[in-house]
Amino acid sequence: MERTLISGGLIVDGSGKTPARADLLIEDGRIAGIAPSIQAEGATLVQAAGKVVTPGFIDIHRHCDIAALIDPQFGIAELAQGITTVVGGNCGLSIVPTPEPYAEQIQAYVAPCLGPARGLRFADGEAYMRALAQKPPRVNMGMLVGLGAVRAAVKGYARKPFAHSELQRAKEMIACALEAGMLGLSVGVMYAPECYNTDEEYISLISAAAPYGRPVCCHIRGEGDGLVPSVREVIHWGERAGVPVHISHLKCTGIRNWGRGIGEAIEEIERARAGGLDVTCDVYPYDAGATTLVSLLPPCVLEDDGERLWDKLGTRQGVEQVRLALGKPQPGWDNMAESIGWDRITVSSAALAGGERLAGKSLEAICNERNLSDPVEALCRLLAESRGNAQIVVHSMSRDDVDAVARLPYACLISDALYSQGPSHPRRYGAFARVIRDLVVERGVIGLPEAVRKMTALPAQRLGMADAGLLAPGKRADICVFDPALVRDHATYEEPQRLSTGMEAVFIGGKAAWLGERPRAAGTARVVHA
Repeated sequence: MERTLISGGLIVDGSGKTPARADLLIEDGRIAGIAPSIQAEGATLVQAAGKVVTPGFIDIHRHCDIAALIDPQFGIAELAQGITTVVGGNCGLSIVPTPEPYAEQIQAYVAPCLGPARGLRFADGEAYMRALAQKPPRVNMGMLVGLGAVRAAVKGYARKPFAHSELQRAKEMIACALEAGMLGLSVGVMYAPECYNTDEEYISLISAAAPYGRPVCCHIRGEGDGLVPSVREVIHWGERAGVPVHISHLKCTGIRNWGRGIGEAIEEIERARAGGLDVTCDVYPYDAGATTLVSLLPPCVLEDDGERLWDKLGTRQGVEQVRLALGKPQPGWDNMAESIGWDRITVSSAALAGGERLAGKSLEAICNERNLSDPVEALCRLLAESRGNAQIVVHSMSRDDVDAVARLPYACLISDALYSQGPSHPRRYGAFARVIRDLVVERGVIGLPEAVRKMTALPAQRLGMADAGLLAPGKRADICVFDPALVRDHATYEEPQRLSTGMEAVFIGGKAAWLGERPRAAGTARVVHA
């Protein structure tokens, strides 16, 4: 029997209750006991005096669908922050399903968030879960099925209504993925091709998750001027479809909305919760977000799909179409350039010659450097040259608003990490360490027991991970040992790929996966099934 005794640590068990000093015994990958003093002859001893012992952190929002399968470094940045379980497939942008004839289109569209697919194709959710099980990554991995990929797999990216047979096929794809053990359904309402779904189509598609009791995780339509109606919209779908709703990266963008919109959105959520709907949300600990460059285009411009769109944007006529569209109100769509300004939108990566020299530069600065007519032309040229494979950081939020969401008792803490080629947002390397350093230790926005609950038991409960997220006898031994005062995130917007420090030990399935600031042998992680 393999045994480890973690001795004398402050047990922060994930429940949110007051911590207590105790020993914790691991036997054969599970927690065998927690008590003030445990005698365990022959057990490997880990001295935890002066440190806290917590469940392994669970990040239910990472765009790691591809990286988990092909990147030999995947899991290192995660373990350095204490993350033992991740969930991919978010925002409707999953790599599942990717059948012919639309596989290449789907792969190209999600590449700015997920990275290049390198030939990976999965006809259905079962095929993906099988591939993941054949070579589990360093950390536990679960998946959502993305509705954007489902729609694209059925009918591509064109703006066309579902035929009855297509709607049924899409629902069958969702059911297949959930039958294979995926943890829920994700939607990306603001992204193509989902932005073309009608209200009734959304309700019909989401209802496919109802028999499984799993949530729909929603990247809502608008997060600025349209925040409140967008929250109402997904609540309405959840009520009509009979499905729990989880609002992804709840935020309020647009300078004029700071200090106002988030409170109104929270009121909508709490009204729905009081009415009996199971609604939760999550938030990342930064006041800047990251997304695809193409998300700056209004939906009316996206009616041309794939290569035709990139070709059009490389023409004078295409630039003028975008300029005119951005100059008009677009109901149901937030104009990020108008709400925060081009100077607050910076390129983080772009798949084009010399793209590395653009990292960290705003679209306004790129416009000036290239002697272009305006930032709209810079936007269009970058999209045409990169064929849409470019990513941006948007400095769009108020820290006070972020803090308000982080305090909500039903808000999980996440990263929303992107895995595109090249530099990205610092949240991939630093989000969970930043929670401890910034929200807990330095500013006291939330206490340590509550922060740990929001990174462990709460996300485990939201996605039905029954044996994870709590330190209790019988639970799987995914465990972190650290001194909160020493945990540091080092990733910045200028240098986003710097590892966090201060995590002394991380166990997955009872075995040390991270020790002495470096990864140990892989092989203890698992594929998480519903």
